[in-house]
Amino acid sequence: MPIAIQENEILTLAQACRLIGISRWHGYRIYFKWPDYGVRVLKHSPNAQPRFYRRDILRMMEVKK
Repeated sequence: MPIAIQENEILTLAQACRLIGISRWHGYRIYFKWPDYGVRVLKHSPNAQPRFYRRDILRMMEVKK
């Protein structure tokens, strides 16, 4: 799969937590702080599960030099 398509993939909160390496429970407690790190939270309705772009999660994980 090309990298551009992979980075535009939309992840659920559980998938994002698995990618980061944290528990899902901890992710539910802190995901609302992620927009401070440039992660866009995608919610299409009030009761929807939070979703994120893979590239935003990867950008958040990068270490500042």
